[in-house]
Amino acid sequence: MGMETIARKDYRINVRGNDTVSLRINKDPYEIIDICSGGISIKLSNEEALIAAGKELSCELQINGLAQTIRGRVVHVTPQRPGFSLAGLQFLDINGEIREKLLQFLQVCREEKFRER
Repeated sequence: MGMETIARKDYRINVRGNDTVSLRINKDPYEIIDICSGGISIKLSNEEALIAAGKELSCELQINGLAQTIRGRVVHVTPQRPGFSLAGLQFLDINGEIREKLLQFLQVCREEKFRER
């Protein structure tokens, strides 16, 4: 079995501690690690890490007070330190006003990040 190559089209922005953006799956909140226009990385406890790669999930993405239900596909689940894993979700149907909010949010985050340097 060979290693799969994961290619990202977008630069992911670290949003730990930023309450402007949130994600819920089955009404349960998840800690967001980073986000880009095409997907999101979240922290999972060991119990939650049973989510399998390839599975499609219904998620509620909220940005600046605007919430929309979207579908996401689990691209990977990567074990980290004992007790938790990281999962990468690809957005499947993000569009309209929430996509515009996401793009605006990402632009503001990029500007802040590069201004700090």
